[in-house]
Amino acid sequence: MIDELKSLLPEWYHNVLEMNVLIGIEQHLAEEFLNQLETLQSNQYVSTADSRTISLYEQMLKITPESTDTLETRRFRVLTRMTSQVPYTERYLQELLSSFGEPVKLTMFYNEYRLLIEMNFEKAGQISELEYIFSSIVPANILVDARNSLKGEIPQSEVFLASIAIPTELVVISQDVKDDIAIDSAQRTGHAITNYQIIEIK
Repeated sequence: MIDELKSLLPEWYHNVLEMNVLIGIEQHLAEEFLNQLETLQSNQYVSTADSRTISLYEQMLKITPESTDTLETRRFRVLTRMTSQVPYTERYLQELLSSFGEPVKLTMFYNEYRLLIEMNFEKAGQISELEYIFSSIVPANILVDARNSLKGEIPQSEVFLASIAIPTELVVISQDVKDDIAIDSAQRTGHAITNYQIIEIK
């Protein structure tokens, strides 16, 4: 953000109403110009371009974006199409796939006409773009055996469990009065008997 224009004025202008109004208008115009300049600089590169500029690239490259694509995914797809250039070599393919963010291992089985590609891609936009790369770079007489592995770590943490017993009052209505109360029935509840009463019926 640019410095406040008012701070650049001599002190004898600070109490002049006309000058304060003029500086306020120019301050707004200067900030708007600076924002447009930053946007222009960002749009010079695909990796920092905004959605409007990416749309222009997609039209030129005949790319149809998905409704669920993020801006990062669209930038990635445009970069992939722009970097696809001849001649196509095994090293170029490996460098192109590795530029996605994760190292890629290529193994060529010449007798089988098979290319084994081992990847560790996690983003949806990366996977959807692989089909275009393989069809445009790998020769048609070579079978592509692409294997994508997702690596994950098992979280390790402590789990604390707690229980609570709800106080329950047991009322026994009986004609046989005994000093000792024995409950033989099984209970599968979360209650705990904390008090009981005996009601004698005569």
